[in-house]
Amino acid sequence: MARQTVRYTKNPRLQPWIFGVSVLFGSIGITACVFAENTGSSEADTQYRTGVQRAAEGDLSAAEATFQQAIASDKKAVGPCIALGELYLTGLGKTEKALQAYREAVTRDSQHSGARYGLGIALVALGQSEEAEAELKKSAALAPKNPLPLQALGRLYASVHQDEKAREAFDAALAREPKFAEAYIDRGNLWLARGDNKQAIAEYERALAVNPRLAEAHVRIGMVLQSQNRAQEAEQAYATAIQLDSTQSIAYNNLAWMALERKDNLDKALEWAEKAVELQPTILQFQDTLGWVHRSRGELDKAAAILEKASTLLDAKQALVLSQIFEHLSTVYSEQGKSTEATRAMHQSESLKSVTILERAAKEFGEGSQE
Repeated sequence: MARQTVRYTKNPRLQPWIFGVSVLFGSIGITACVFAENTGSSEADTQYRTGVQRAAEGDLSAAEATFQQAIASDKKAVGPCIALGELYLTGLGKTEKALQAYREAVTRDSQHSGARYGLGIALVALGQSEEAEAELKKSAALAPKNPLPLQALGRLYASVHQDEKAREAFDAALAREPKFAEAYIDRGNLWLARGDNKQAIAEYERALAVNPRLAEAHVRIGMVLQSQNRAQEAEQAYATAIQLDSTQSIAYNNLAWMALERKDNLDKALEWAEKAVELQPTILQFQDTLGWVHRSRGELDKAAAILEKASTLLDAKQALVLSQIFEHLSTVYSEQGKSTEATRAMHQSESLKSVTILERAAKEFGEGSQE
């Protein structure tokens, strides 16, 4: 049972393409501040820069207060509004407040591409796809050389399975900046979703040609190799990704699962699984892997505790994963001699599988009826 399809995400709607509007723009070495940031008067600008420094130091509460001061100091300054929005969105997890901050930025300057971009990203996070699409298109038009809005637009289309539109957006982003490595990964992900591993790897290799230190590309290559049962090569790809970026949670999780499948080096499997959960504690697949590692080590009480906790992390979008967790929990209960609990867990697993099948059939029927 390969784990090659596990996806990194802090929030089911916040895909890894949420870069924020003032972070370093990957391999190109430019920032999204080419959106022509307006930080306001001298006082507001000083407060803004202080807020950025506080955020860099990890003092997010102080950064929030300082950005708010900058916003109050100059009613025309856009930069502090954008920075506050980014802080709420990617640092504090307050998406509604992020939306308010970006709307204020747009109110202050309706022609500010960065404000439109941030607003679009916040809308995506809240599931408001139509308005998000409109804002990202406006951002792309206002910054005709910046590929970020087009990439975000492509990822929005991909998230709702409009693959051709997604591909066109990624192509347009690369036309603006051919060295935008992350967009090659996005195109590769589209091929991977279609089951075309050869084309997917070609795109990931293009990304690495631009930026050899791009860890995500190595992770994606590892996922493809793992799906092809090329375990040694997959492990090397994951190891390279971790060497380049120690926060690559998918790499840790998949290394742990591959060790489980081989039934060897379970101490290392535990280390990897714990690291994945440490990095992304709300990802059900990671919790499931950790629980299954403990079970394989004969630590049934620990396995049960982890899987029980994971089973409470309800997420309608991960029903199939949750069904697997209940199935594994049923196995652990059975091995503990808890037959009643094992039967109940298996019933819950089967129920979730049935719901998933019905939802998939309804979706396919709906899509077919529109053609």
